[in-house]
Amino acid sequence: MSRKQLPGSLELLVSPNGGRFDGLVLKDDRPFSGATVTLVPESDRRKEERLYKSTTTDQNGQFSVRGMAPGDYKLFAWEAIEEGAYQDPDFLRPYEERGKPIHVDEGSRLNSQLQLILANQPGS
Repeated sequence: MSRKQLPGSLELLVSPNGGRFDGLVLKDDRPFSGATVTLVPESDRRKEERLYKSTTTDQNGQFSVRGMAPGDYKLFAWEAIEEGAYQDPDFLRPYEERGKPIHVDEGSRLNSQLQLILANQPGS
């Protein structure tokens, strides 16, 4: 019986210091409750499903995304979106410029405002 060695290496990083992003979603300069906020990794890491995150804004339009792995991402705030649609490159393509680019380091604590992408508003 012969044993084959698999090529490549495995790099594993385990840390309790994931990044965190707190923010506010606005529609017409007013807080918007019930928006779906999605964290999408940059294009070279989009096949890694574990990097996507999603949450919903509270009654004050605020949200928090926790446990973010280090790297580059875009944040989007949707009035309405089908679950998981933001993981489809064809769906996301027309909205790319509407995402807020962010960089996360280990232990990052970030905060910002996002503009709502309306349900009847096509990507631009």
